[in-house]
Amino acid sequence: MLSSKSDFNCDAVGYLYEHYFDPYNPHPTLIKKNHDACGEGEFKITSYLQFGVTYVLIVTTGNMRSCATGAFSVIALGPDEIQMKFIGTCIIISKN
Repeated sequence: MLSSKSDFNCDAVGYLYEHYFDPYNPHPTLIKKNHDACGEGEFKITSYLQFGVTYVLIVTTGNMRSCATGAFSVIALGPDEIQMKFIGTCIIISKN
């Protein structure tokens, strides 16, 4: 299980991808997404992860508040070891 915890109400949204994340075509590798599962602006994703497969977790906010700053954590729980690695940020601006 992957979930978030923060000391501010950031309205977090979590997206779990298998193998890679393409910001211009994100849907083909999307496994699960979750928004505000805990009722406090945090996400919770439960999924069976396979050994030897790379997963990408994208975390963003559900709103565009620039004041959403503070401590933020991703919590991973399960029966085995999970190694996490920060691989960077991606900023996408779209016009509707």
